[in-house]
Amino acid sequence: MRILIAVLGLAISLPVMADVYQWTDETGHVQMSDHPPAGVNAKVLKGSALGSSVSAESSQEAADVSKREDSALSALKSKEAAEDKAKKDAADTSGKEADACAQLKKQQAGLSAGGRIVSYGADGERHFDTPDEIQQQQETVTQQMQDNHCN
Repeated sequence: MRILIAVLGLAISLPVMADVYQWTDETGHVQMSDHPPAGVNAKVLKGSALGSSVSAESSQEAADVSKREDSALSALKSKEAAEDKAKKDAADTSGKEADACAQLKKQQAGLSAGGRIVSYGADGERHFDTPDEIQQQQETVTQQMQDNHCN
């Protein structure tokens, strides 16, 4: 929708292009008209917007300014896109870290509950962990929490 509005705005604002004639009268004043004066050597400003005195040189300057503005706008958009990506990446990373901390806290709570801990071997056989094995698992989880900066 914004693009349509922008295109319509540009179409409406485009000036009517015509030749404009410029000359200096007897009193020294600069005159302009869309019709050449009789008996006067008038300078033709080709393709100027009606009612303006845009010369070919100033048209080129305007085109150069437009190119610089487009370049600056492009650089700004690139910078904003990079900043948005960095923010998104930071949010994704912090979300993953929070999930990992929550899982570690859950493991720590289960190990600290004092009940029996059951493990299953590769063959599917059930094994009850000894107090020493539980202590070792608690130390491992505590170390992982410190490494992940979990509070």
